[in-house]
Amino acid sequence: MIRYSSAGIRNCGHDAINEFKLLVKEAHKRGIEVVMDVVFNHTVEGNDKGPILSFRGVDNSVYYMLAPKGEFYNYSGCGNTFNCNHPVVRQFIVDCLRYWVTEMHVDGFRFDLASIMTRGSSLWDSVNVYGIPIEGDLLTTGTPLRSPPLIDLISNDPILRGVKLIAEAWDTGGLYQVGIFPHWGIWSEWNGKYRDIVRQFIKGTDGFAGAFAECLCGSPNLYQGVPMISMGDEYGHTKGGNNNTYCHDNDINYFRWDKKEESKSDFFRFCCLLTKFRHECESLGLSDFPTADRLQWHGHAPGLPDWSDKSRFVAFTLIDSVKGEIYVAFNASHLPVIISLPKRPGYRWEPLVDTSKPEPFDFLSSDLPAKEIAIKQYAPFLDANLYPMLSYSSIILLLSPDENA
Repeated sequence: MIRYSSAGIRNCGHDAINEFKLLVKEAHKRGIEVVMDVVFNHTVEGNDKGPILSFRGVDNSVYYMLAPKGEFYNYSGCGNTFNCNHPVVRQFIVDCLRYWVTEMHVDGFRFDLASIMTRGSSLWDSVNVYGIPIEGDLLTTGTPLRSPPLIDLISNDPILRGVKLIAEAWDTGGLYQVGIFPHWGIWSEWNGKYRDIVRQFIKGTDGFAGAFAECLCGSPNLYQGVPMISMGDEYGHTKGGNNNTYCHDNDINYFRWDKKEESKSDFFRFCCLLTKFRHECESLGLSDFPTADRLQWHGHAPGLPDWSDKSRFVAFTLIDSVKGEIYVAFNASHLPVIISLPKRPGYRWEPLVDTSKPEPFDFLSSDLPAKEIAIKQYAPFLDANLYPMLSYSSIILLLSPDENA
């Protein structure tokens, strides 16, 4: 988007390219990776009745998935579908990706509606795609392929296999491949199930406690993952209930620096501290799924998790080589609850995070002046190995030696 550049079209756009390179370079200096969102599933034309604006003017039958009478297949929801597994098209896509890595030095790509890149191309036949005939090879346009040539080519490319490749593993034609995207051990996936389950549980919908617990473990029923937050979540950005704001060139999509500055003493502070805590904890960045050796589930009472459809409470303890042991609980009910904590002789639980408390007492950081006073307010409950949780709140407690034991 040339208008994002301060140089505009000066020097035939070359100055804008240099600006982008500088952006990536400065991000890398600060330890920030740059992952590009790329859309290789459709172009701007619309359907077969739309104007000629892009590859329709080059070779319509090569670059688009066409029905026998020339109509566009529409697996993208935008009127047309890029013919990704045609030899010419897939080489074009790989050339584009290589350019952004070798010239712009981006760290990876997120592929919009990536399942389209696994569909059989128009004019499909094994000779056309692989160069050799395959017995019994008969596929209609758009058929999902177990070994898509494009994904194969990207995954084994000496340049591209070394960067982050993230698939949005579905399309608008009903092909849903979360957990089964052909990845060659290289690709990651957007876990839409994680997103939906977490949102359902947190807002208090019945029947999601067990599924939420699986999400907390990294979705082992699907594959190992790192949760993502959306830009602006760290200062409470809202899109007013709109779940697809791609076309809004306004405050709905802008990062509001003014809002971030306004809230740096509360929610932004909380997010910074929580991010720092996550980085400090060995157990919150595992390279494999947690096992019973370090993870124990709890309910309102220790060791008694409630996985029933009516449960809105999930809690667990996690052994951590840095922090010792962590207790985490989520109360997604509209009712408060007093929970019993696991007994650890010679130790006591101390609060670190409680999202029901006003700032700055929602995160009791070491530099908080009134920290000791705040902890004393919890003492009557903690002395009895209990903790009161308000509705729609979450907590983190840490185990520390009990000086009175």
